[in-house]
Amino acid sequence: MMDPALHEMIAEGAPGDEVAVVVRLHDKAQPPPALRIVTRFGSVVTARARRGELERLHGHPAIASLKAPRLYTKELDLGLGPDDADTELLGVPIEADPDPAPADIRRPAQLAETGRGTVLCVIDWSCDFAHPDFRRDDGSTRLLALWDQRRATGGDAPVYGYGRIHSRAAIDRALATADPFASLGYAIPDGAHGTHVLGIAAGNGRAGGPSGIAPQADLVFVHLGSGGQDLGSSIDLLEGIDFACRTAGARPLVVNMSLGRHAGPHDGTLLIERAIDWLLVHRPGTAVVQSTGNYYSRRIHSHGRLSEGKVARLPFRTAQRDSQPISVETWYEGPDEFTARVAGPGGARAAAALGQNAPVTDARGREVGRLYHRRADPNNDDNLVNLFLDSAAASGEWMIEIEGVDVVDGRWHSWIERNASCSPCQAQFVPDVATPDSTTGSICNAMRTIAVGAYDGHDPARALPPFSSVGPTRDGRRKPLLGAPGVRVLSVRSRAAASDPPGYVRMSGTSMAAPHVAGTIALMFEASGRQRISAIRRALFAALAPVEGDNQRWGYGRLDIAAAVARARTLPAPPPRDRETATPMFASVTGEAARHAGGECVPVLLLPGVMGTRLRLAGGRVPAWDPDSNLTMGRWFLADGGDKLASLAVGNGATIIADASGDRHRKGWDQVASNFYAPMLEAIERAFNAPSFARPAGPLRCPAWAMGYDWRQSCASHAGRLERTIDRVLEAERARQLILVTHSMGGLVARAAIAGNPSIAGRIRGVIHTVQPSVGAVVAARRFRTGFDRRIDGTLGEIAAAWAREAIGAGGALAGQMPEDASEADFISTMLFQAIFSDRRLGPSPEFYARLMAVLRGPVELLPSDRAGRAWWPHAAARPQMSVWDLYAAPRSQQGMVPDALSEAEKAALRGRFAEARRFHSTIQNRYHPATGVLYSTGLITDVALDPERRAREGDGTVPAFSGRCPDLARPHFAQSFARVEHAACFGHAPFREAVLDGIAHLAGSGAPLGTAPPPARGAGRTP
Repeated sequence: MMDPALHEMIAEGAPGDEVAVVVRLHDKAQPPPALRIVTRFGSVVTARARRGELERLHGHPAIASLKAPRLYTKELDLGLGPDDADTELLGVPIEADPDPAPADIRRPAQLAETGRGTVLCVIDWSCDFAHPDFRRDDGSTRLLALWDQRRATGGDAPVYGYGRIHSRAAIDRALATADPFASLGYAIPDGAHGTHVLGIAAGNGRAGGPSGIAPQADLVFVHLGSGGQDLGSSIDLLEGIDFACRTAGARPLVVNMSLGRHAGPHDGTLLIERAIDWLLVHRPGTAVVQSTGNYYSRRIHSHGRLSEGKVARLPFRTAQRDSQPISVETWYEGPDEFTARVAGPGGARAAAALGQNAPVTDARGREVGRLYHRRADPNNDDNLVNLFLDSAAASGEWMIEIEGVDVVDGRWHSWIERNASCSPCQAQFVPDVATPDSTTGSICNAMRTIAVGAYDGHDPARALPPFSSVGPTRDGRRKPLLGAPGVRVLSVRSRAAASDPPGYVRMSGTSMAAPHVAGTIALMFEASGRQRISAIRRALFAALAPVEGDNQRWGYGRLDIAAAVARARTLPAPPPRDRETATPMFASVTGEAARHAGGECVPVLLLPGVMGTRLRLAGGRVPAWDPDSNLTMGRWFLADGGDKLASLAVGNGATIIADASGDRHRKGWDQVASNFYAPMLEAIERAFNAPSFARPAGPLRCPAWAMGYDWRQSCASHAGRLERTIDRVLEAERARQLILVTHSMGGLVARAAIAGNPSIAGRIRGVIHTVQPSVGAVVAARRFRTGFDRRIDGTLGEIAAAWAREAIGAGGALAGQMPEDASEADFISTMLFQAIFSDRRLGPSPEFYARLMAVLRGPVELLPSDRAGRAWWPHAAARPQMSVWDLYAAPRSQQGMVPDALSEAEKAALRGRFAEARRFHSTIQNRYHPATGVLYSTGLITDVALDPERRAREGDGTVPAFSGRCPDLARPHFAQSFARVEHAACFGHAPFREAVLDGIAHLAGSGAPLGTAPPPARGAGRTP
């Protein structure tokens, strides 16, 4: 389904029009000929295409995401005058050329750094380039270039095709004339926003006002607005950033963007945010600073949590209308399914189920808007309800309703887009549903940009103003990250004509707070060189002045300019590569990447199997699934079947337990069951993180990380989490690619992520799948016949023994029940697993197993797929024309997997799970990373047929060898089979563990298939 804004753009003009779009390409994909690339930030590009081609391009296999540009404008100028609607919000009128107050002196005395050797770019509106604050002592300009984007075509910006670029020489020639503005052909419209921002960051005070933070930085200004008015698009912004990078060359660059709007996913996944994050990682010596927004009190956000069958109502009002459409975006989690309705004045109505669009029509049948309900945005896998109301839609009160249909998480957030041209026309939620949190601007939610909130620097108490926006982001991160002065800030005033005297003016807003930080970072770059953004952020945040309490609107503290620069002076010198070169903006995401100083780093990320992640459950009588806690797992033993169903159901929310500290927490080790996975993680750390481990091309580190996930949900639902984790690991380790090691179900998670977003593959050096049920495990189907039967499921390994060791002791619940011929470990693990998955402690229950599968998603995807063949199930072999998923959905009385004893609702839910699993397996069929290794086991009694009497020594006790060897992988990079290595305990088996280490060494080292070149030697390291 197409992006709603793209639908709107296609309908706005003629098919032959050339329009600008922002695109995310699949990794290594060649863009289609109909797409003309202009700038590139890794996999994200800005491009041009004919309007009539957009629908076809949207479905092109090279394109992962195609978006219409979003429009942005300057943050509200609070306190600009008595007629400004927002003056009442702050109560501070404009003050032209006031007397400076002590708090107006923002640059610390005795500070040696001035920004010399750095470039500071402001992307904004209006630049009084002739003001003395932006000129050198000899009268020449400090600007390296000024790009005026307002001219749509015919300008002298051939790379971009619009606007006019004024060089330093051209500006100096204009400054030598009586009217520099006319000579340059640059008209300053009403308003002083960009000039004021630039003066805070880098003015030199030559006209008698306070100096900016970096008074000797070289300057670049991009005047947005290729479409006219004070609006700029995401295309304009990205191409402006590209222009700044080209102009700066190899010098450190700080970009300030005091702009934004309200709507968007607010999770860092907008393509402009992804592009900027890519730039920050791949161009050392670059920082992007943004205002958080002035929307705290503007009633533009609402949020809540739905359950199935419940309805959330979102009334909003608009007092008057102008030509601008009203847009309301409601984002909710990908695994959920809502239905949406809208009602408004004049009998306007519309309804849209997930995946549908509907016109909004009034009582006379006129279309006054559209309601879009998009499933799984390709950049975050979440769902979007987007209401567009045309100018013909009546003013008054409108109502959006969302109703839970199939709810796993239930959380939703809604934002009303900002009307930048008419403040009284701004739609607002009614006070009862509006919430001031999560009101950050639309593009300040990226992972590595620095979002700044405002406080009153004139107030000794450093009061927070009523306008400064706050997070968290929709994915739970803190915004702003810090606070800076943003009330009655004195800075440079734009002139309407060259004959006007230069002066200064007070303005308020987070727009004024951000450039304080931008100028500070320019000083930090001067003090420390072309540091990576991670080093600059660490130094900046470590130097913040503390604030009282934990008010999220402060971020982590107040800006302390002198302390931040002092911290920067102590940073180690960047490596030569970072000091001397600039990253080409046209490089591919895999062609230019961060390298660790002193050698390449290739981290290893481990994905656990089913039940291998520690979960804290939101409801139910069993509060957690935590294999590391004997007490918690004992509760599962004692709970009845109803409690287990309620706790494990996918509709019961869950968070991942992560309760360690230090490196174990930072690297995610505490997210996974330590009994199962600590031996492998520790072995990786010991083997690869020592000076003795090297490869012919140079030193190499392979730090071990882990990522847990909610294994109850579909394996496909974790793609976004995996991509974000990969990015976090690569940033933390300053690496280009990592290696995935998967266990069991973790292999399906990795394959689903790569299938759904092939660009992930470019960040992965290779994948090692261990004991993966690639085409399913027969045991998952057999238990529909037998339940968890102790007589059959008697070789579950020794890892789970500790969970119930206390229960088998003297006086324990199982005391005296262990058969004489059974080992203690085998007996305990068998009894415990049976207790968890059965509603009768000592008896098998196929019906309960079916009920459990009806409330889960991920475990159902472990059933044998059509790719597993038919030999394991004679009933299926006799019906080759039918999918096994259809056969599963048949009643038990017809040889299917749906017990007759289930209620009709339970039967319908179970059949729905089969249908979902069928779609999942069709998605991942034959989908593997190009460099995939396979490790599996055989020789243990394993279900290889539905009939338990036909169990054979042809697998690892859980996964048959025919599934573990990945039969749909045409050319494994390497493959190795082991004898009698148990499925759950494989990482506790020394030879198996050694094979994983050899595979890592091979993928990280020589890269040649195993057997053709010896892997690098492994040394001895330390465990975090």
